[in-house]
Amino acid sequence: RVRLVPLLQAQTGAAFRPVAAMAIASLMLLVACCVNVGGLFSVRGATRRSDIATAQALGASERALYWEAAMEAFILLATAIVIAAPVAALGVAAFRRIAPASLPNAANAALHPAAFAACALVLAGGALAGAWWALQRALRNDIVPILRGSGKGTKSGDRRQLRWIVVVETALAFALSVAGV
Repeated sequence: RVRLVPLLQAQTGAAFRPVAAMAIASLMLLVACCVNVGGLFSVRGATRRSDIATAQALGASERALYWEAAMEAFILLATAIVIAAPVAALGVAAFRRIAPASLPNAANAALHPAAFAACALVLAGGALAGAWWALQRALRNDIVPILRGSGKGTKSGDRRQLRWIVVVETALAFALSVAGV
């Protein structure tokens, strides 16, 4: 007697519900990471209000400021992705070691390039949204009070530290989301 079984059910067997729960949890983790990265980039942009006001005073166009924010976001994301790739690979290797034998195909778990790229695109969207939102808020401000108080802004060492915090947190969020997928 021949019995037709959906491919997903054939691959997961009795572990279908736990695998489905893990997939939902992975999606929720990816969304949380995306929101976290967006928040980090919006905070990063908010600390640059005096820089943006100075650029506006010197005649920088809004288009140039958006381009600068996008390029900065991509540079920070690229750095984070370079850091995250080995961390995600280590996470997947650890999963293979601790996964129960009853979980089908657990030994075949791997870091898939398509999942890596999808997570990178989703987190890039969150980063660009956060950078765009911060720039929108900065462009709405009156630049005169910001320029008058520019001596009270963040120091360059503080900015460097914030930049590295953004890179490290983005790398961790990316590694978590890739390992989760």
